[in-house]
Amino acid sequence: MSLLAFKNIHIREWKRVVFNKDIRLMCFVAPLLYGVILTSVYYQGRLNQLPMGVIDKDRSELSREFVRLADATENIEVAHQYASETDAENDIIDGKISGFIYLPANFSSDVKRGGDTHVNVAVSSSNFLIANPLITSSTEVASALSERFFIDNLLSKGLSFDKVLAITNPLQLSTDILFNRELNYSNFMIPPLLFAILQQIILVSIAFSMSLEREEKTLHELKILSMGSALAVIFAKTTPYILINTFIGLLFLFIAMPFFNISLTTNIFSIITLEFIFIVTVALFAFLISMFFKKTLTALLVLMFYSMPAFLMSGVSWPLNSLPLFNRVLSSLFPTTYFFYDWRMLILAEEVPWHFILTLLFKLVPFALICLVASYFIVRKILRQS
Repeated sequence: MSLLAFKNIHIREWKRVVFNKDIRLMCFVAPLLYGVILTSVYYQGRLNQLPMGVIDKDRSELSREFVRLADATENIEVAHQYASETDAENDIIDGKISGFIYLPANFSSDVKRGGDTHVNVAVSSSNFLIANPLITSSTEVASALSERFFIDNLLSKGLSFDKVLAITNPLQLSTDILFNRELNYSNFMIPPLLFAILQQIILVSIAFSMSLEREEKTLHELKILSMGSALAVIFAKTTPYILINTFIGLLFLFIAMPFFNISLTTNIFSIITLEFIFIVTVALFAFLISMFFKKTLTALLVLMFYSMPAFLMSGVSWPLNSLPLFNRVLSSLFPTTYFFYDWRMLILAEEVPWHFILTLLFKLVPFALICLVASYFIVRKILRQS
């Protein structure tokens, strides 16, 4: 591959990016527009103060305290008092509340005499993001009250406070949350989502550009400008899109993510390097895929159905080792599978060892080389036939 051949096609492709309205929109408007719209969904970070109803059949000081403690938690906002379960369930269906707490008529008396007491918590499990926090907070309130009454009961029998603590807490549990200490859903979704957007833009723009060559019957121009070099065609056609999306990726890293309080604490150079290698890998994959499209409309229609499976089978939302065998095999065809899960950990981790970064490189580079070699033989054949 000569430098002149690369330069000829590279300049020609930049002119296409600048003067073709469709490619210009794909490269500059779409990633920013999609980035703002899709990530704004997770602006709140995590769900809290979810509306919950209460059915208090006991009407005692203790039942009112239970309700106050529940309302004081981060996740629950007591929105309404109900007379019956039917009324509360109807409001769950209408979306007015996310669940309700049912306190039975004998709640206070059963607690004080040490008998079995049942508090019923009903939540809408149609969305686990809503159900889990409500169940967790309700359980914490019930456990706190149970522990308090148990301690009071033991103290009334003459046991010392230290002895009571030893009885009530024989096992101390300490937890250390790694990578996403605040358990924010924005931290979980935004890093892979932003680069899923970039991947889709790269795929569509490169496939659109190559299918235009076939539609406009300009493949012979590529042969002349490249001096018959398949590598010149591959690198010169993809480089503009690599540079554009690397720049947009930097905007995502240093403007979009800090806006959502996602701070980059790992080695910045490593993050930028891996971002660049991922974009190069996707560009080579996009070029290879584009070889199979003769019309721009076909390319756009096929790639429209690509993004969802690639995202879902990348290990971001569901662990790869839990996927059925067929899906695991299919996921190996997507560059996101080798990047997204580790990328999110790299972004959120406070410190990452070098071998982790090298492992991520060893996943991406072979995939990129396979795409490059396959593209080389296909382009060489096309140039000979044009």
